[in-house]
Amino acid sequence: MKNFLYIAISFIVGALLTFAAITFFNAREQEQALTATKHYLAEHYPQLNYEILGIYPSTKFKHYGYFKYSLSIRDADKIEIFEVYYDKDMDRMEDSRKLRQEEEFLEYTIAPKVEHYVKQHFGETRYVTISYYMEIGKPMILVMFNEDDYAISQAECEQFVTYIKEELHLDHALVLVDYWMGESFFREEF
Repeated sequence: MKNFLYIAISFIVGALLTFAAITFFNAREQEQALTATKHYLAEHYPQLNYEILGIYPSTKFKHYGYFKYSLSIRDADKIEIFEVYYDKDMDRMEDSRKLRQEEEFLEYTIAPKVEHYVKQHFGETRYVTISYYMEIGKPMILVMFNEDDYAISQAECEQFVTYIKEELHLDHALVLVDYWMGESFFREEF
């Protein structure tokens, strides 16, 4: 009976110590997330009148990277709520407001110009997709042709990338030109 009591007490004490350690580390990680977020906001939004609504674990919105904690921020002037977090894969702080603006810029400004260029220089495509590719932290431009469409040369693809850099002023992007059900044709990341 004494052995059973000793084992039960040891189990309970061990469970309590484990719970206390997890709680301590979570509290420390949350405090680090709070400090990093305040620094990020001061650096990127120095005039922002904000309120921190809460700290939340894991990814809870769209496709914005991979993180352990995000802080929900309310912009008091614009009555807008956005998330700030440390993206482990990109090794940097991010916020959903900036990423949303980037996506809108790509969708409404860059995409029509890319689609026009592709149609004018290469003809019809299966599809053209332009999006912010979170995993690499830059825009991704994908032009997909049917396998029997016009064969685009390497030089034409390089001219396309030059257009993206010089005319559209994108400093960073991943450009892919592929044929449906065929081999990958062209890939350049800058």
